[in-house]
Amino acid sequence: MADVASIFGASGPLARTIANFEQRPDQAKMARLVWEAIQTKRHLIVEAGTGIGKSLAYLVPVIASGKGAIISTKTKTLQEQLVNHDLPLLRKASGTHFTAVCLKGRANYLCLKRFRDFSTRPLFVFPHEIKYFRKIQNWATRTATGDRAELSQLPDRLAMWHDICSQRDLCTGQKCEFFSDCFVSKAREAADKAGIVIINHYLFFANLALQLSSDTSMLPQRNLLIFDEAHNVEDVASQFMGASVGLGHINDLVNQISRQIELEKIEVEGLVSALTKVQKAGSEFFSHFAARRDGTFKLTNEMFDMHVLDGRDELLKQLKGLARLLSDAASDGIDVFGPLSERCLEMGNSVRDVCDLDNQELVHWAEARDGHVQLKATPICLADTLAKHVFAKVPTVILTSATLSSDNSFKYIKSRLGASRPLELMLPPSFDYKTQALLYIPRHLPLPDNPRFVNMAAKEIVRILQKTRGKAFVLCTSISNMNALHELVSTKIKQRCFLQGEMPNTALLKEFRRDVSSVLFATASFWQGVDVQGEALSCVIIDKLPFAVPSDPIIEARIERIRSQNGNPFYELQVPQAIIALKQG
Repeated sequence: MADVASIFGASGPLARTIANFEQRPDQAKMARLVWEAIQTKRHLIVEAGTGIGKSLAYLVPVIASGKGAIISTKTKTLQEQLVNHDLPLLRKASGTHFTAVCLKGRANYLCLKRFRDFSTRPLFVFPHEIKYFRKIQNWATRTATGDRAELSQLPDRLAMWHDICSQRDLCTGQKCEFFSDCFVSKAREAADKAGIVIINHYLFFANLALQLSSDTSMLPQRNLLIFDEAHNVEDVASQFMGASVGLGHINDLVNQISRQIELEKIEVEGLVSALTKVQKAGSEFFSHFAARRDGTFKLTNEMFDMHVLDGRDELLKQLKGLARLLSDAASDGIDVFGPLSERCLEMGNSVRDVCDLDNQELVHWAEARDGHVQLKATPICLADTLAKHVFAKVPTVILTSATLSSDNSFKYIKSRLGASRPLELMLPPSFDYKTQALLYIPRHLPLPDNPRFVNMAAKEIVRILQKTRGKAFVLCTSISNMNALHELVSTKIKQRCFLQGEMPNTALLKEFRRDVSSVLFATASFWQGVDVQGEALSCVIIDKLPFAVPSDPIIEARIERIRSQNGNPFYELQVPQAIIALKQG
């Protein structure tokens, strides 16, 4: 352990490698406990406040241990920091040879077969995307990874990418003519050989869901798992441990199959008719829910009358029939139909799950927007699942973030994630907030549910921004508040005002950094994982305490579950959630 501690010393390797190195005792303290957890095969929770340098504090003992590790982050920003900055720096500082790779979900990689097929018969939903396709064509001839992140100029939302990226539903594996050059296969092979594998929470829990349903894994086995930005783990896991299905999923499946029929000039008796029947059954079933208001709502037994149940059964029947046709065609040599047949069966299972209101471990709800609806089934509590399939199977799991505690305790995060008897460490931020920052709470404003709140808050924000000369984030707890405050404030100040949604987030941040006096109005996605150094971000304004909406179906179900166990949901769930979200903001 002396070697690990010495790396952070005033005359250690980091000090000799990093210009203006600053020795941080808490960073070394965290590294020592990470080392202890690895050596004793214990789990660990560490809250490392801003400025401590937690990434290096866990990377140094991981490298020193010589053991393989999976490191999972929430944001691409942190993934890129680890791969492109922190790990190369430690390789240089320590002189230790180790291998590290970044592994992403398959949709991030170009599929050579789908790219060939699309190039042969391109189909652009949006004509303006043709210019991006030309760039992709040039890039595809020279890329070694097929990772779309290499194309920094591509918009985040590019409809055409959906037609050329790798998809599990269309992957024939070793039967594919491009298998030897497959970017996904190469990335996974590199991950299998690497000592350190950097992934994100989405890939980890998508893989866990796959393991639980099919006993297969896309990730290598490691005895050390680190969740950085661990305050996001429950929210991300909830997205993959349940079920979600909508008419968009049905149409996407039908379109994929139709596209394959067209490209391969396939003729299977009854297949076109089966596709039409599936689409019709899906349209009729989901129409029972689509007429409701936009937003989220809980699914109740009253919503599933005989007409709805008959519609569900018809959709299941047609999906099963389509799956059988595709499976038979795959047996006759049309390989691409094999995974599509499995997808039909999986979709049928999802339809059953979202309609099974008797399952008390799931909350059944719907999300409607612009006439489209998705039905969902989400776990009320994941603690038992994570305890059994993560903490019980991996010898050392480390949870770390700048925000994990509530009321100076890890009780909340341990109860939500099923982490029992871990080592614990709580480190304060390295900044002296009392002398380096000012906290202002206006006491004259009405409560947020008062109709006058937004107008009065806007006046207060104008007054603050006039004093700071802009240079601010205005973080809101709802889109409606964000839009209203932007409209009211932007006409009253001289500084340029940006609004989340008017351009991709990365472009928005770039413009905000460039225009030092500007103001950015934003919601949830800017509450964390955003780093703006220097004068451009001198003030953060938060519209109200970020309590989750109690009428949200998931929150409501979790509140009811805690009450049924004679607990106090306000102090056991709502307050800890709000504290962690506020600290992030």
